[in-house]
Amino acid sequence: MKTEKYELYPQSNIVRIGNLLDDLHSVHVHILRLQRRYYRMYRKYAGFGRICAHITKLKQRTKPHWNQLPSQVIQQVAKRIQLAYEKFFDYLKAKAKGVSPRKVDALC
Repeated sequence: MKTEKYELYPQSNIVRIGNLLDDLHSVHVHILRLQRRYYRMYRKYAGFGRICAHITKLKQRTKPHWNQLPSQVIQQVAKRIQLAYEKFFDYLKAKAKGVSPRKVDALC
């Protein structure tokens, strides 16, 4: 894996970038908690459309600062979480059937 290191100098947009990263983290955590809560209530996981609709309502009602985040980024977070849940449970189903399950693919 290739990593790069950048030194951030004091600039006015550094605070904005930090706030965007914090908001993206809170979106990710919120979606994970939403999936767990939805599963406890209905014994199934929320679909991608339902998650996006929920995030849209949150942006309008209680989290207006999330409007500064690019919508495509939020959709990608929701898609990756949905794909991770699908692959994990497909893996468990195959393992329970006794089929030689392949490893869970990385999300790229």
